[in-house]
Amino acid sequence: MLADASLMRPWDVIEGALARKKPPRDQAWLARELDISEQGVSNWKSRGVPRAQYERLADILGLTMEQVAGREPPPWERTDAAWPFQSIDRSRYDRLNERMKGEIEGKVREQIERLEQLRLGESLPFPPNNVKGGRK
Repeated sequence: MLADASLMRPWDVIEGALARKKPPRDQAWLARELDISEQGVSNWKSRGVPRAQYERLADILGLTMEQVAGREPPPWERTDAAWPFQSIDRSRYDRLNERMKGEIEGKVREQIERLEQLRLGESLPFPPNNVKGGRK
């Protein structure tokens, strides 16, 4: 969890937001959305995100400018959220980078949506074909 929002770098926020998009997006997608070069976006990781881009980034990523700047926690870093997984040690998750956390969140969201569709009586293969033990 984010103890102090000022500790989150804008690049970490961007990386986390890209990973949580459905489907997950990458730097190339962001560069196209901003109409800048991929190298320009890539440079942000080491050189910092230009403040002039915060407003457009906030719009594209569905965040506020304060969240992009790292001054407010992004939605996935809410400190009021209870840890929902009894069999997974929270400290293991906390050590992951934002991209990895976003991938995990996306997979959990997909499974919840599948289970909701099954509960509504829709016919879906379960477990998914790409999961070990699933239909071939």
